[in-house]
Amino acid sequence: VVSISHPSATNLDASEIHDRTAGNPRVVSTVLSETETIQEALGRLAGFTDSTSPLDALMQEQVTKAFNNAGRSRSELERAAQLLTLLRPSVPLGVLAELAGTQVANVRSFMSDLGRGLILSGQSVQFLDEPTETYFRTRHRATPEVAAQVASQLRTLSGSSAYAASSLPEVLWSANLHDELLALVATDNALPSTSDVERTQVEHLRVEFGLRAAVQLRRPDSI
Repeated sequence: VVSISHPSATNLDASEIHDRTAGNPRVVSTVLSETETIQEALGRLAGFTDSTSPLDALMQEQVTKAFNNAGRSRSELERAAQLLTLLRPSVPLGVLAELAGTQVANVRSFMSDLGRGLILSGQSVQFLDEPTETYFRTRHRATPEVAAQVASQLRTLSGSSAYAASSLPEVLWSANLHDELLALVATDNALPSTSDVERTQVEHLRVEFGLRAAVQLRRPDSI
C-alpha cells in the first residue's frame, strides 16, 4: 500500500509507517491518501504520540480541522458532536441539526471535512465503527447540562418524531434526571402520534429506563 501510494518509499519507510500507525489499515490508508510524498506522510505521523492510539490521534486531527473549517458555526457543530454521543444510533440529520441549533447543510459539511468518521445511511448519521464511537465518547462526551437541554428539546419534538420520543428516556437517564424519567413513565406525555407500533415501542423503552432509574433511586415500587 505504501509503495503504491508513494512509489519512492523504501522498505525502511514502510516499516516506520507501520510502526507509527500500529499497523492500523484505516490510519495508514487515510494518511497515505492525504499526503503527496512519503516525507509528508512521515512528517504527519511524527505528531502521533506513544500515549495516544494512532486512530485517536488521527480522529483528533480530523475533528479539529472540521471544527476550524466551520467558521461561525463551530460552537453549534461542537454541540452536534456531543449530541452524537448522547442520542440513539442512526440520528436523523434534521433532528441533529435542530437540536444543535444549526442547518443540515452545516452538518453535512462537517461530516465531509471529518472524512471517514461518520457515515450517512439514508437521511440519518451514525458512527463508522466502534473505535470511532469510543473516540467521540471519550473526547466529546455530552455534558450533563447539554443532556438536560436536549431532554427538554426532545419533549417538544416527541409528538411528531418517533425518533425523538424513543431517545428521550435514554437522554433523561444519561443526564441523571431519574425523578423526571420516573414521572415520564407514569404519564402519556411526549408519546409519538406517528403510529401505534412506534408508540408501543417508546412505551417499552420508557419502562426499561424507568426500571433502571427506580433501582438507582432505590424505589422498586415506582414502576
